[in-house]
Amino acid sequence: SFFSKSKENKSIPLVGFDSKLNRREEINTLIEMLTTEKNQIEQEIKSYMQDAETAENEKYFISWKSIISNRIDSTRLKTEKPEIYNSFLKPSSYRKFVVTATT
Repeated sequence: SFFSKSKENKSIPLVGFDSKLNRREEINTLIEMLTTEKNQIEQEIKSYMQDAETAENEKYFISWKSIISNRIDSTRLKTEKPEIYNSFLKPSSYRKFVVTATT
């Protein structure tokens, strides 16, 4: 992708983005509020369903099933078998985008 690597210690002045960044903050606040409301609704439905796997009416079908997922315990592997852990390490590189309001 474009600009997949940053130039270390290169910084530029941020010009012309204040209104967009203000809107971004508003959007983040709205997303947090809506996510909280959505989670509350889901929690009410889960409380209603209790141990039932599904619930349905004429308009909606809800599935809330137990799922078992097997994963590698990387912390334990690193502690007990560091040579195996290190032999399977694969470097990964990405750029992390963070916005922090200074005022």
